[in-house]
Amino acid sequence: MIPSNRWMARFSFYNLIKLMLAGLATCAVAPDRSFADAGAMPNSLATLRVMTLNMEHHDRPEELRAMADHLRTDLPKLPEFILCQEVWFSRHLTKADPEPNTAAVFAKYLGY
Repeated sequence: MIPSNRWMARFSFYNLIKLMLAGLATCAVAPDRSFADAGAMPNSLATLRVMTLNMEHHDRPEELRAMADHLRTDLPKLPEFILCQEVWFSRHLTKADPEPNTAAVFAKYLGY
C-alpha cells in the first residue's frame, strides 16, 4: 500500500519536530546541571524560531516579496524554520521569477 500525501506530511512534520526538540535538549543545559540548579534561564539557552506561512495556492510574487521584506526588516532574527502551506507548484514561470514553486520564490526573496 502506498502512503498518502497527508500521511507523508504528518510523518515528515512529526520527525522534524522530534529532531528540533532533540537538538534543543542537547544544548539547553550542561550535562552536569539541571534546570533547577541553573536558577534563571541561562543566556546560552537555545531558541528555535518557527513560523508558518499559508501561501493560499496563489502565485503572487509581489506579495511574497513584501512578506520577505517585512520579515527581514521588522524581526530581530529570521526564523530558523519557515513551514509553507498550500505551496503552488504549477506556477507560470517568468524571467524575473523562474522558480518552479512559490516556496522557492519566497526563499529567493529572503536571500536563500
